[in-house]
Amino acid sequence: MFFLKKNKEILRAFVNDGLIETFYLKNLPSEKLSAVKIRNHSAVFKLIDSSGLEYEYDFSDSVTDSRYVHFSIRIQDNFAVQADCLISTTSHAGDSAKLYREHKISGIRFQPFFLPEGKVKPEEFIGKGLFERGFHFPGRVTPGNVSCICICDYCRKSFHLQSFHAGFSDVQYFYCSDYPHTLVVSSYIKDVPAQLSETDPDGLNRLESKLPRCSICNGTFHYLNSFLCPLCKKPYIDFRKYPRNRKNEYYGNHIFGEKIQRWDEKPS
Repeated sequence: MFFLKKNKEILRAFVNDGLIETFYLKNLPSEKLSAVKIRNHSAVFKLIDSSGLEYEYDFSDSVTDSRYVHFSIRIQDNFAVQADCLISTTSHAGDSAKLYREHKISGIRFQPFFLPEGKVKPEEFIGKGLFERGFHFPGRVTPGNVSCICICDYCRKSFHLQSFHAGFSDVQYFYCSDYPHTLVVSSYIKDVPAQLSETDPDGLNRLESKLPRCSICNGTFHYLNSFLCPLCKKPYIDFRKYPRNRKNEYYGNHIFGEKIQRWDEKPS
């Protein structure tokens, strides 16, 4: 069998197909730290659970040759798997942590998940927001030099996301109907919904009727548009299915490396 029953292996971690860590049932909760040198531009992090299900995260767009990636892989006693990394110029973990705190290097959060040994079913998270998925945490601000690698609920491919705190930025965000493009609008413009507040339907309709079409794909921007997977175009954050979640998702998102579109109402 792929996994041994005695001293059961519940998770294996790989980078570019090389095994870096193995986790066992008897040792939970557990955290393992690994430093890996990337020797080419390929950077794929893979986790395989005890059922053989693979979680593959491609972050090749964030590394260059001869970079060190410092991983933290954690399994909680409720069988939640959380992993993140720092991308550094040095092999020393302490120096990398200091550079990260000084915003001189970046970090990545990989989409968390639950192992099959737990009681949580993966389908419970389909279409949910980034708070429920474990990327952000209420009361704690995610640093701007942290990005997210997500895995689509439908095509199972990974994509790279950058979040921004819309409340601190004094903006409201709107997603495109056809592709994961993002428009931001100043929160000081009339009828723009405030973060963490219920919307005024009439005011929102007035605002949405004035928003421009997407400058990239000609899609339309609406408050309840979902954030789409860039690969299969299925909803990843599904606000149409879970509209009550929208006001609490105060982090906006855009595809890593893509520009955010902006709109300022012109005086009539």
